[in-house]
Amino acid sequence: MCLGLCGCVPHTELNKRAIVEALGIDYDGSQYKVTFQYYNLSGAGSRTQIDPSKPNVLTAKGTGSSVYAALKDAEFNCGRELMLGITQIIVIGREAAKQPLKSLISFSAAFYESHPKVKLAIADDTAEKVLSVKFTEGSVSTQKLSFMFETAEKSGYVGFPSMLDTFIDLSGKHGSLCLPLLQEVDDGSDVTKEGKNVLIKGGVIFRDGVYCAEIDTEETSGLALLDGKAENTTVIVDYEGARVAVEIFDIKTAVLPAYQDGRLIFTVKTTCGGKYLDSFIDEANASPDDQIERLCAQQLIQRMETATAALLETNADVLRLQLLLKHHSYTDWLKTSEQWEQLFPESLFVFETSVEISRYSLEE
Repeated sequence: MCLGLCGCVPHTELNKRAIVEALGIDYDGSQYKVTFQYYNLSGAGSRTQIDPSKPNVLTAKGTGSSVYAALKDAEFNCGRELMLGITQIIVIGREAAKQPLKSLISFSAAFYESHPKVKLAIADDTAEKVLSVKFTEGSVSTQKLSFMFETAEKSGYVGFPSMLDTFIDLSGKHGSLCLPLLQEVDDGSDVTKEGKNVLIKGGVIFRDGVYCAEIDTEETSGLALLDGKAENTTVIVDYEGARVAVEIFDIKTAVLPAYQDGRLIFTVKTTCGGKYLDSFIDEANASPDDQIERLCAQQLIQRMETATAALLETNADVLRLQLLLKHHSYTDWLKTSEQWEQLFPESLFVFETSVEISRYSLEE
């Protein structure tokens, strides 16, 4: 019986499919436009999967009244059935991002192979511009972007939510989340033949699934610290006329919610280790660890304070604090659930941050 079922699922040979690496979504006010990069199978050699002497990525475009319709148009234009199972990045243009976010990514329901871990980002201008940057590093162009996203997230620079994360956030009561903001620049960089590059400019806050506000990289870094996504980061502090670089690692953050005297209070406790990234200290003398640890802690707190200020100003519960309160104290959640939109902008955040420097330099 099992052997008889193996042919029940329709299939298409890989050489007849467009294996999409990156997808861009734009909107011109009346129609959606999609741009996607897909493997050039004619660039595959007999011994290796990718032949570096040939262009390994091709670009296809399509337009339509919805993202799904635009994808089907692009599918017709490139003459191949789309395969979204290994797509790494979806970039949404600025104008498209002002449409309801759920409507932009609902196409994934029709493409059942869509990978739930594909990363989402917003373009400062159009998604097409971002995807037009063809990096020379990596076997395919999008590898460079994937590596950049991964490094930025681990370094506490900005979080890169996946498609699955986004659907979960949108299904929440307030539909709040933050997506990274990308910018295409012409900086003479040698990572592309044209001297172009893609930089992380900051982030975009969504509330009720709708574009709400932009934030800068200090605020996105603060969000990454608060959300527990940052594995390490770097701070530079001024100490007695010297600029001291310290790598912060082993970051652990806990948020304790409470409802007292009619006000929401969130106590944020952060602990982390640190090491100097240069050997400015004469280790024969007394070390200034205590002072520099305090300076590092103050800088981390400043990042988190700017992030929470942005959340309170937009009334966007990006950190899912209402759900956290429900798990922590169901009684307090019941008291606040109907008034959350009035109470949250007046919330108080209390920060307790500890940095313990355990190493002086990379030479040890």
